[in-house]
Amino acid sequence: MPLYRKLPIRGFTRGRFVKPSKGIPLSLLEAYYQDGETVNIETLREKGLVPRRLPGGIKILSNGDLTKKLNIEANSFSAAAVEKLEAKGISYKVLA
Repeated sequence: MPLYRKLPIRGFTRGRFVKPSKGIPLSLLEAYYQDGETVNIETLREKGLVPRRLPGGIKILSNGDLTKKLNIEANSFSAAAVEKLEAKGISYKVLA
């Protein structure tokens, strides 16, 4: 049997490089924030909603409904969440 068939297959896995992010639904923002407040990583930490270390940042998910006018700053947004925010006229900002 040739040597290349005897050796184990070594492939590239991206598991080492994936940075997990924390998903935050709109219903949670509705429950914990007042009208006109800013939602970002610092305020989420103060309210105890996210852990201290977040290598991937936060992602806003579309679960629930948001009726308050908030200023949302997050690393990413789901497509459905962006549609809901634009329909309600809520300002959002994608952080780099």
